[in-house]
Amino acid sequence: MLAVLAVTLVGLWVKMLSGGKGPQAAQASAPEAMVDRPAEAPLRRPAAAGQSLAQWARHPVGPMTRNLFAVPLDYYPRDVGRGGELSAGGGFWDRLAKSVSAHADEQEQRQILIDNVRIMAGGLKLQSTVMGPQPSAMVNGEMVREGSVVAGFRVLKIEARRMIVEREGIKLAILMK
Repeated sequence: MLAVLAVTLVGLWVKMLSGGKGPQAAQASAPEAMVDRPAEAPLRRPAAAGQSLAQWARHPVGPMTRNLFAVPLDYYPRDVGRGGELSAGGGFWDRLAKSVSAHADEQEQRQILIDNVRIMAGGLKLQSTVMGPQPSAMVNGEMVREGSVVAGFRVLKIEARRMIVEREGIKLAILMK
């Protein structure tokens, strides 16, 4: 590929140095109406073009027959139940509203669970840590290691001045005071 590009480049240089013709110059000519016109004279348009434009402008503007922003609801089917009311739970928007409501309820329940776990973790007092191959910590007067359970919390990790515990999928850090 490089050899083909090099040969092409050499060929172009040879053509340029041998006096080959370069690109041709563009040529343009003025319309006949402008050739005889002096530079100060204004440009005149044909009379027919001016007359047709003036005639078009004299016509009154017709009223709008269609609103571009109105949606013709007759073209779209409705989910109609008994009594002409929209059916409960059958339409897209009803399902979407229920989904959003259920998601909000789940988030609220999750936040309540997190708050309760934080309150329970408030009773854990990290008194000291012992670092080594198997770190251990003194919590509420009880010696615990990574993986053990204290007051319903599983000890995930023990660090120099803190301990990571988990309960019901919620991880919390207990700091030494």
